[in-house]
Amino acid sequence: MTRVVVIGGSSGSGLATARLRADKRWDVNVASREADRADVDAEKVVLAVTDASASRALFERLGH
Repeated sequence: MTRVVVIGGSSGSGLATARLRADKRWDVNVASREADRADVDAEKVVLAVTDASASRALFERLGH
């Protein structure tokens, strides 16, 4: 299965990208400060992308 991490996926073009990939049955991970409000079938991770250590931890957890 193809995996994608959409940074800023809780609204706008990020949310649209997450929805498109979820519709194609990709393994979608949405990372955003407001990830909980993303209306998409995805794993949601609340994350401030300006926090480098939190971003690294996310990718390590996902196996990247």
